[in-house]
Amino acid sequence: METLNERLAKLLKENGLSYRKLAQAMSVSAGTINNWMHGQAISDAHLERLAALFGVDVAWLRYGRDFPVLDEELLQAILKSVEDQLQENDLTIPVDKKAAMVIKLYKSCIENGHFKDEMVKDEVRLAVA
Repeated sequence: METLNERLAKLLKENGLSYRKLAQAMSVSAGTINNWMHGQAISDAHLERLAALFGVDVAWLRYGRDFPVLDEELLQAILKSVEDQLQENDLTIPVDKKAAMVIKLYKSCIENGHFKDEMVKDEVRLAVA
């Protein structure tokens, strides 16, 4: 699966842009572009500007497809794991905090390509700390 920085490298090549020229167009340093190209996180605002600059969909740039497809099975597995972990530890957290936790775990799973119960245990520990 192609990563965000690989898609960005492809766009640079297709458009004949150097890091320096992209940096100028984005009003950032060439070092910032270099960091992005080596996997450093890109802010939502910068992703939107990059997508507009290259004429691509933000979702494609971020996820590698035009419309992120919700993986309902994965989402249900994460929710069940979170609820099991909370119940196992006799913990209760507000619904909005639980939803934020599930979304964070879901994004992490999509980006990393896998789901592990250990991820949930760590998130539950952080949420109640």
